[in-house]
Amino acid sequence: MLELILGRAGTGKTTLLRKRLAESTAPKTILIVPEQYTFESERALLMEYGAETANRVQVYSFTRLAQAAFLQYGGGAGKRLTDGGRRILMTLALENCADQLTLFEKSADRMTDVLLNTVGEMKICGIEPDMLTKTAEAVTEDSLSRKLKEIALIYGTYEALVAQTYLDPLDDLTRLDDLLADHPDFFRNAYVAVDAFDGFTVQEYRVLRHALRHAEKVSVSLCCDDLDTSRKDLFSTVRRTASRLMRLAKESGTGVLSPVYCKTPYRFQNDALRAVESTYAGHVQQADTAENMCVFRATSPYEEADFTAAKIRSLVLHEGYRYRDISVICRDGERYTRLFAAALRRWEIPAFLSEARTVDAEPLMRFVLSAFQIVSGSRKWRSEDVLAMLKTGITSFTAEELAQLENYVYTWKLNGASAWCSPFTKHPDGFGKPMDDTAAETLRTLNALRERVTAPLIKFSERTAHASGEQISEAVYKLLIDFDLE
Repeated sequence: MLELILGRAGTGKTTLLRKRLAESTAPKTILIVPEQYTFESERALLMEYGAETANRVQVYSFTRLAQAAFLQYGGGAGKRLTDGGRRILMTLALENCADQLTLFEKSADRMTDVLLNTVGEMKICGIEPDMLTKTAEAVTEDSLSRKLKEIALIYGTYEALVAQTYLDPLDDLTRLDDLLADHPDFFRNAYVAVDAFDGFTVQEYRVLRHALRHAEKVSVSLCCDDLDTSRKDLFSTVRRTASRLMRLAKESGTGVLSPVYCKTPYRFQNDALRAVESTYAGHVQQADTAENMCVFRATSPYEEADFTAAKIRSLVLHEGYRYRDISVICRDGERYTRLFAAALRRWEIPAFLSEARTVDAEPLMRFVLSAFQIVSGSRKWRSEDVLAMLKTGITSFTAEELAQLENYVYTWKLNGASAWCSPFTKHPDGFGKPMDDTAAETLRTLNALRERVTAPLIKFSERTAHASGEQISEAVYKLLIDFDLE
């Protein structure tokens, strides 16, 4: 049986689905959610219904579902294909069929990434090389037909190379479909719940088809408030998903229960917030503002940012607020952060911008990574890496000392271990200058700076050569100590 649980965000459809899971008496209970929600779903079941229910309900993403089936029935053993392996195999595929290409003959070597993306999309959509070939034969336009045939040839050659040695993770759901066809007991008499999806790929629909055929009941939670596919609005895609699920259920020979509609607005307990949500969900152009609520319809993100900054300034100047009392929250940080930063500067508003930053953007990590680049790899002791390490701003070197060292290095174009690990002997001012007392004193200062840099790095190089992970970690710590960074 297929059961659809429908409702907008915050109306409790997920809560109802979890209640169904907790109350289920089926011998096997499965919850399928997107990859990023597996942990949160497990945690919510544990917090709401206790350890017994959390242990009984098996929470999977489609990827984890495939892994569970492979562990139970086999089919997961083999060398997994990586992104680097894909690039190599696609390059080999292009070389193997180069003499049969006409449209892609000249550009094939530059299209590796494009073709890999194309192959990935075709796998997700369940399209195989022979299907492309048949389509090409049916197409009347000559250029399109040739293009499809060549893509099918490249795709088929690539697949043949993969099949010789590797298992492609992109084929996991396809292999799961074949496996479930031979083992219907995986879903037999189970209660299967599916939550937090707006739509499904062809591969995922094929897996769900096995659940619909053999499970006792399949409940799917979808974010829409009706099943009218003729309406064109924010929920059109989700309605089409619901329609396709019902069609798939009928094709699988299972019944479809009447949809369950969740309409209680649990998301916003505040009446004003609930009124605004209801108004704008109906696409009304104007909305009445409620107490403690201001609704502003801007013509662009720039106007949004400027209005927000002006409102903050007004609250501080006229209503007694302090800047630290105010937070600005937006969904799309990447889009709005720079706009808000500029608007806040214009209105002279001090602010802390919370941005996600990569770990190597932090000075300490840049220092450590630069140290590894200096002592390892094929290009050891590059002056660029040494100076990058020193310019992280966390060492005891002053700006003047760094400038002096950098000028000497670039004057004589020094690079490599022989240049850095041996005393500096050339004139600090360049070729052809007489070595007087001032130059000799400068040279002594430069060599002292050089030794401050190289001595800890030479020890670091010796400690990390042929070292274990634990020894490398200890070497990093000692390097920081040597540079007075404890």
